[in-house]
Amino acid sequence: MRYNKEQKASIWHFIKGSLFVGAFGILTAWIIFPLAWLFRNKGRDSIFWWWMDDERYNSDGYYADDYLAYLKLHENTYETFLTAYKWHNRNAVWNLKRDKFLVDSTEAEVGNNAIDVVSTPIDRYVKFNKNATYTKLDQTGIWIVDAGLKFIPESPEMDVWQSHSGDIISYYASIIGEGMMWFRAKGKKQLMFRYSQCEIVQYKLLGIQLWIGWRTIKLGHGNKSYVMTMKHQKIKTWA
Repeated sequence: MRYNKEQKASIWHFIKGSLFVGAFGILTAWIIFPLAWLFRNKGRDSIFWWWMDDERYNSDGYYADDYLAYLKLHENTYETFLTAYKWHNRNAVWNLKRDKFLVDSTEAEVGNNAIDVVSTPIDRYVKFNKNATYTKLDQTGIWIVDAGLKFIPESPEMDVWQSHSGDIISYYASIIGEGMMWFRAKGKKQLMFRYSQCEIVQYKLLGIQLWIGWRTIKLGHGNKSYVMTMKHQKIKTWA
């Protein structure tokens, strides 16, 4: 795939805001976060504020949906140092990303309603159906479409869209395949992109199968920050 000058500039901004900052977070969060935790009540006045995630709370002071789902997954109803430590290593230097590497997007992007789609060079997203068929998905529709597995919630209080692990994969919420979109937030000049892939892969060494399962990759510009994740998950039952 060839890229024009503007697309190359967009990819370079993504690399700076995700790969370099992400590497810095991975290398430092595990040792700096305990200090950040001690001074967490100082907010932005703490010299360790970069290593915290202020967005784990809503504006009303209660846990955000994704953080609440994470706590329930770890059988907690409230935050502890250990659960916070794991979360902040998984979402390393989140405040730094939001403060210094904010994506030039709209204030509150809801689905695809606040963007202008430029092109979709890769468009192979599908949802599996229970009758062994599949439904093609349109990534330029109202809602954001990106590949990934969702699971039947273990608790009725959990939202299936926040259920990223479990024993049974959800037909309803899981999206399989690969897609890429170039777009601009309405009223903004910066060209941005989203790419994601979820498929079964095999890893072999000298012809010997080492692992087989689902691999999910997500890259690009999120609502307010850059996204770069890769996840491996076992093959499980669907329902």
